[in-house]
Amino acid sequence: MNLRTTLPVATLALLLTAGCTAGGVEPPGLTSASTISTPTPTPAPTADPDGILVESDPEMGIVFEDVPTLTGAEADVYDTVALYEKAYWTTMTTNQVNPLFDTIASPELKTMMEQIAATNAGISADIGGTYRVRISQITVGDDGTAGAILCSDFSSVTFADPNGTYPPGEVGYGERRRSVYTLRDLTTHWQVTTDVRDGTC
Repeated sequence: MNLRTTLPVATLALLLTAGCTAGGVEPPGLTSASTISTPTPTPAPTADPDGILVESDPEMGIVFEDVPTLTGAEADVYDTVALYEKAYWTTMTTNQVNPLFDTIASPELKTMMEQIAATNAGISADIGGTYRVRISQITVGDDGTAGAILCSDFSSVTFADPNGTYPPGEVGYGERRRSVYTLRDLTTHWQVTTDVRDGTC
């Protein structure tokens, strides 16, 4: 098996079910899973009336585009989705599940990420480059639920395995992907409950 045949299938399964999908790509160059230490969890943000706290991290390899101006619960929901994307990206670039999923993702989503990380590790997938994400249409309901739309751009992401390197389009990432997120309020923080692929953006 190689990246060309295995990675798209694993990731597609994740996006079509309640799995982690949007993840981005922004670290400079490729990073080998064998040289990356286990990622440390990032604390979930606390409620902040002043606005969004989670920002782009070019060194990590993730860029958030068209960041809206939000405050209160909407900003908290944005921050949770942004942290989720950062956890997704570090999982993809290290082939190790980011511990942050224990807090900000449902058990089903964490399980899906574990499957993807194991599959990618099994084929020695090496993913890097720059992952660009746009989070929009934040909604917060009165019933303790919220939603967001994610547009993920893999055009600057690099994909490789022991058999070679592949452009995004060759491994199924040639289009900007639209995903619908749902979240629930756990009182202390928000948690992503579903992440469903919904066409292109």
